[in-house]
This record gives sequence, structure tokens and C-alpha cells, in this order.
Amino acid sequence: MKKSFFIIGLGSILIFGCSKKKVLEEQSQLSQISNPNLIPQKKDGGDDDDDPIVMEVTKDADGNPIDGSFVIFFNGQDTLNGLTDVNGNCRFTLTHSGAWELSIYRQGYVCVNQQINIVDSFTTRIDTLRPGQCH
Repeated sequence: MKKSFFIIGLGSILIFGCSKKKVLEEQSQLSQISNPNLIPQKKDGGDDDDDPIVMEVTKDADGNPIDGSFVIFFNGQDTLNGLTDVNGNCRFTLTHSGAWELSIYRQGYVCVNQQINIVDSFTTRIDTLRPGQCH
């Protein structure tokens, strides 16, 4: 039991020590910038400026997950696609934020085709598929 507390305490010290060092390095870098308007801005709601991540969730009208939905993101230049898992989830790392065309196909359901605008570094989208045929 004492060994567990020691390991947890040691881990906490290491985690907080690393975080403090990073903050001090960033403060040092910011103090060297003479024009505050040139400070890089982070995306609203995100922790970093990495490529945006989208979690697509497909469900039926009753809220049940739909697995095997073919999901496509296209922006005129880049195409990303994947299949939803048993929980109706499919995760994408997009090449950049902005306008994308989203298409979702699943046999027995009406297709989804819509323009979306990704503005955050992490977005969860829930799309409800209706029974029917793709046209």
C-alpha cells in the first residue's frame, strides 16, 4: 500500500514538474516577442493548433448506433474516408479546418450529403440516418 502511494506521488511530481517547465519556456519565448500582435493564436476551444479531429457518429431514429456506414470527407483537394464501428463511431484527422463536404452511405438508409464548416480542433458530429434508399 505504501509503495502505491509512493509511485503515485512520484508520478505527480514528474507530471507537474514537466508542466511547469513547459509554461516557463513559453513565457520566456513570449517575452522575446516585441509585437504582441504577432503572438500565435490558438483555435477557439482547442488546446493546440494541430489538424482538426472529427468524430463522426451515425445513429438511427431511435438513437441506436449504425455500424458499417461509409463516411467521406472531401474538400475539393483532399479525400478522407472510413467505416463506422459497432458504436457508430468513425474518427478523422482532417488536413485543415474550413469547408468540407460530408457524405454518409449505408445500405437501407437515405444518403447524407452536406456542406459543413469545421472551425474547432475537436468536433463531434452526430448524424441520424433515416431508413430508405440512396438516390
